[in-house]
Amino acid sequence: MAIYTKLVNYIKEKHWKKTLPKWFLVLGLLIGILGMFDASFLTYEYYHPSDVCPLHGGIINCGKVGSSQYAAIWHVPVAVLGLVYYLCLSLIFSYLLYKKNLAEVLVLLLVLATVAVLFSLWLLYVQIALIGFLCSYCLGSLLLSIIMLISDIYLMHEYHVADF
Repeated sequence: MAIYTKLVNYIKEKHWKKTLPKWFLVLGLLIGILGMFDASFLTYEYYHPSDVCPLHGGIINCGKVGSSQYAAIWHVPVAVLGLVYYLCLSLIFSYLLYKKNLAEVLVLLLVLATVAVLFSLWLLYVQIALIGFLCSYCLGSLLLSIIMLISDIYLMHEYHVADF
């Protein structure tokens, strides 16, 4: 928590007048919306399995992944966790469209995106090593999270927030 506070204070001192670029705001909102669709579909599939998988075949089998014992944590579908993450992103970026001078939110987005990527990489490991199948929707979510993380790191570099 101390690192977070230091980074936020640094941004406020050095860059509080800078605005976030429009491409970043649009990209973040788009990622949030696409991720919500993806996670909503996976949540629906968890409760009403239909084995709808766009790249079904071979190692890709969304149904096997979605019906595995790893599809939920403490009886909460993993897709619901993704839905919460993407909803948070959508709300943050919707707010930022009107309050563009909040550069300190980059730190919060960095934390969220880092957690999302690490969690998605763990889920990728589970799919490969423990289930033996991959879910194309899960891979799409991983890709969205990576894009969010990279764009956030890029902006932090542009703002000279840390040694990225």
